[in-house]
Amino acid sequence: LPRFTDKKDTMMKNKANTHIEAFQAKEMEKSRGSNPLQLRYERKLYLFLWSTTLITMLVMSQQICTASAQKLNWSPQDYQRAMRRLQERFTDQGPAVGPAPKLGVRRGFLQPMEVPQWQPTITLGEVVGVAVDKSGDPVVLHRGGRVWDPTSFNESHHMQDTTKLPENMVVTLDKYSAQAKNSWGANMFLMPHGITIDPDDHIWVTDVGLHQVIKFSGVNHHPLLYLGEAGVPGSDEAHFCQPTSTAVSSSGDVFVADGYCNNRVLRFTADGDFAGWFGRAGTGNFGGGVASLSLPHGLALDETLDALCVADREGRRVVCYRAGLEDRNIFGALAASVPEVHGRRVFDIATLGDGLLVGVGGSVAEGSYGVAFTADIAEESVLSIWRSWKSLHNPHAIAVAPDASALYIAEMAPNAVWKYSLTDH
Repeated sequence: LPRFTDKKDTMMKNKANTHIEAFQAKEMEKSRGSNPLQLRYERKLYLFLWSTTLITMLVMSQQICTASAQKLNWSPQDYQRAMRRLQERFTDQGPAVGPAPKLGVRRGFLQPMEVPQWQPTITLGEVVGVAVDKSGDPVVLHRGGRVWDPTSFNESHHMQDTTKLPENMVVTLDKYSAQAKNSWGANMFLMPHGITIDPDDHIWVTDVGLHQVIKFSGVNHHPLLYLGEAGVPGSDEAHFCQPTSTAVSSSGDVFVADGYCNNRVLRFTADGDFAGWFGRAGTGNFGGGVASLSLPHGLALDETLDALCVADREGRRVVCYRAGLEDRNIFGALAASVPEVHGRRVFDIATLGDGLLVGVGGSVAEGSYGVAFTADIAEESVLSIWRSWKSLHNPHAIAVAPDASALYIAEMAPNAVWKYSLTDH
């Protein structure tokens, strides 16, 4: 930490100690013949003052550290080291919430560190999706000036305003500077919802207004494949009803979460031919069978485990099914379930490899802040719940870089994208 930070810290401690010593002396002087109830009250007041002082010191030190970073032109790595020192002085070293760290799991996976100086300057609408391309740059999906509200769709799930969005809805940000590298997608979407980048760097976008899944070239951004009929909701093999997310295997298998209306997951070949589906409306506790889902909102594919995991939003859990990459006959068989992820709705998940997942859930609308978590598929458990210095409000999507060095969280209200380091710290 900078020298003037240490001086300020010392001044705060000395001032606090002076007040506390004076209070202790006064209490001892009163203790001779004082009322026991009065003493008990004063002791509680003393503890309250002491805890309040510590919290104030922590908050002020963090603010000073942030100001120091700006004045000294620190790199993100310098800032992270300073913040770690600050945390070590005032907090323990366990995860923010949850069990003790699992042996053999990288600390960076259990407690990703926010990169606070990575701040996009481009103006974005509701940031609903994020993916990471082969070079490690995040690609974000937003809605420009359009907001999904109760009047957006009629009772038959048709979108009321069928005007295509005029702005570029897909933006690639530099992984180092957070500056926009390119943008595209004007006059292509109605209500975009999710974005995925496959192993060949093709970009897949779900649109709940068009009721379609669209595959784009990662080079010239031209459409290569359409799944679903534009503007027509349905529940058969050729239609979706407000699809939410996609996952694509290295062999080209495409999985689609057909979430808001149909509560199912569909499978297609690389050419777009229907290859199967599973799912039905449920309550989130398998009351409707192992394939019962309650708004499948995000997908993550772990090919090493042959696991297709679903962020079951209203079920407040993560459910993993067999992807059937080698044997299609087992597609949709239940593999694992991580129930009740901290009691919040689960919006999106992403794979870290080695059977680990990260995800985001919760929202201000639920009466609480959002959270992010790391989970183990095989153990069917949450390993850690982690938060940033800036509390998450409405996280909607999460994506991990191909080399697992960083992850990105997309947030709605505030419209933002946050970067976290996954390296050990």
